[in-house]
Amino acid sequence: MTGVTQAGAPAADPRAQRFAAFLELERAARAAETRAALGYLIVNDTGRLTPVRVAALVDLTGPTRLLAATGVSLVDRAAPFTLAVERIASRLDASGRSGRSAALTREDFSAEDVADWNALLPAHLAWTPLKDRGRVTGGVLYGRDAAFGAGDLLLLDQIADAFGHADAALAVRRRRPWRLKRRGRWIAAAAIAAALALALVPVNQTALAPAEIVAAEPALVAAPADGVLNGFEVSPGEVVAAGQVLFRLDDTAARAQRDVAERSLAVAEAELRRAIQGSFSDREANAQRDALRAQVDLKRAELAYARDLLERLAIRAPRAGTVVLADPRRFLGKPLRTGERVLEIADPARVEIRADVPVGQIIALKAGARTMLFLDIDPLHPVPARLVSASYEAEAMAGGMLAYRAVAALDEGAQPPRIGLRGTARIEGAPVSLGFYLFGRPLSGLRQFLGR
Repeated sequence: MTGVTQAGAPAADPRAQRFAAFLELERAARAAETRAALGYLIVNDTGRLTPVRVAALVDLTGPTRLLAATGVSLVDRAAPFTLAVERIASRLDASGRSGRSAALTREDFSAEDVADWNALLPAHLAWTPLKDRGRVTGGVLYGRDAAFGAGDLLLLDQIADAFGHADAALAVRRRRPWRLKRRGRWIAAAAIAAALALALVPVNQTALAPAEIVAAEPALVAAPADGVLNGFEVSPGEVVAAGQVLFRLDDTAARAQRDVAERSLAVAEAELRRAIQGSFSDREANAQRDALRAQVDLKRAELAYARDLLERLAIRAPRAGTVVLADPRRFLGKPLRTGERVLEIADPARVEIRADVPVGQIIALKAGARTMLFLDIDPLHPVPARLVSASYEAEAMAGGMLAYRAVAALDEGAQPPRIGLRGTARIEGAPVSLGFYLFGRPLSGLRQFLGR
């Protein structure tokens, strides 16, 4: 009997919903106008049919290439995730897994592939080949935290037929011959000549990189001793004066040490007074007087140290400025080690631009290069700057992207933006011809491919 909802309407049948999602996904795949649109549909919408956390579309018609991945708008060819997926897909293609969808096990791969799987991919993977008239042209690597069942693999295999057919249709459209009439050929020849002339026009190389406004030479505030942070006395972005308390460490042990030192000093002073009073009639007390004075001096030094330690547990601002702190809550109750950085005190009028230039965008970065920062909140009014320095080697940034760290100083007279604002920096390089500017990277990729 068909179930009903509380309002009396028939309850939705999960199988009917899944079938409707299958039909809608198949129709959308066949209606895709470009291969990029089809790839986006495959990696981002297949989860409507069966739950997946990661999907990666791979082309196997030539060298194994990652075409699209879930949540990725632009594939970084040098990213660890891209290299790992392409290596795993190459292993699957070489092993002849060209039949139907199948769940993968770690026993089928080398130790290097298993290490990449554990570090970069979900716990369970499934491989679905895409075919064009029986020939494997690509595949989709699905990943999620739960194991893939037989029903999941059957659905993925069925929708793969629609994906493969749509991709094959787009490939035929791409291979359609280009024919020009005689008049069109003259127009094409003129256009080619004009393009060759324009290719000699000198332009500056540029590199685009995500950038952020950071403080120039901020005062770093670190934990002066091991301890647990009790709480902050200031808020992020607050303007503070020199000497103002910023945060406090737990001072329970320090207070106890001070109290013990005070009592020890009181006892030592009492013994010294008794020895002084008895020194007139007792030679032994007179002999102990110097030792007791030394003991009193020692206890005073211990008390002074305990008071100084207690005072240093209230961390104060080394200078006036603005508090730069991302999230105060992540420090609360956390044990800090001596020298661990907690926050920064920055001058809002002294800022600089920090850009992370991806490896694929790198050009010759020289000090003094003209730099423009297009802020996300105000892209129509770029901030002018000059490049100050660039890192010698690429570093792994957030998300696994390899990039070079570049720092640029704002031009004189430029209004300093607020610290923490983000945008895109355009860094100019040496002049080159327009042809090299437009086709330099494609030619470099072609040279690497032909040089294998």
